[in-house]
Amino acid sequence: YDGTVKLWNIETGKEIRTLTGHTDDVYSVSFSPDGKYLAGKSYGESVKVWDVESGKEKITFSGYTGYVRSVSFTPDGKYLASGSNDGTVKLWNIETGKEISTLTGHRDDIREVNFSPDGKYLATVSYDDTVILWDIYNNKKKNSIFGCGVYFHSDGKYITVHNWDNQKIEVWELESVSIKNSFSICNSEYMLDDYFYYSEIYHTYFCGVNSKNTTACGSNSVSIISLPYSTVAVESTGTNFEASVYFG
Repeated sequence: YDGTVKLWNIETGKEIRTLTGHTDDVYSVSFSPDGKYLAGKSYGESVKVWDVESGKEKITFSGYTGYVRSVSFTPDGKYLASGSNDGTVKLWNIETGKEISTLTGHRDDIREVNFSPDGKYLATVSYDDTVILWDIYNNKKKNSIFGCGVYFHSDGKYITVHNWDNQKIEVWELESVSIKNSFSICNSEYMLDDYFYYSEIYHTYFCGVNSKNTTACGSNSVSIISLPYSTVAVESTGTNFEASVYFG
């Protein structure tokens, strides 16, 4: 909450350096794929990019009418996408600092931005409960999907969409934008959209659930869905949205 970002050595637990420049709370950070740069977004209306090795600020991106919620580097690290609570997504050139384009189409805050592994597509997720796929090369919208979370598979062929409305996780073929498979997330009252992860190693989806149906899911639980499409475990954990995970 002091506007700084700290870098830590994972092995030693020691602080490496403190990155400064923001004047408001830092919301989250994101490394470039090569680890050379770190982007930090705050509740202020800007995104700062630092050189990780030197700790010096490289560039500041601004021009928003609201605070930035999410940023993502292209796989080659040359460009940055940033989504704001004004409903827009901006694309930036890291080297020149120039804005490439502004993408519009969402009706509410942007909560998440993610590039496909080849950098051809950008998926933007909004609180309007839609996922928009953008063709970055042609700077146009490819399609819009109902959902509140998205994950690109590493092979670049599929995306997984967290669909809050029908309580399902859906796997879509990227090029055709058609559903390949879908998985029900137990008989829950609500799925926790901020708790949706996919493990490439275990080929397993993790989805948080807040349910009033204690018989089906427990008061608060995490559904674990493992390929080939079967629920491995559902563990009730009280009221703190924590979970014990078991693989079997």
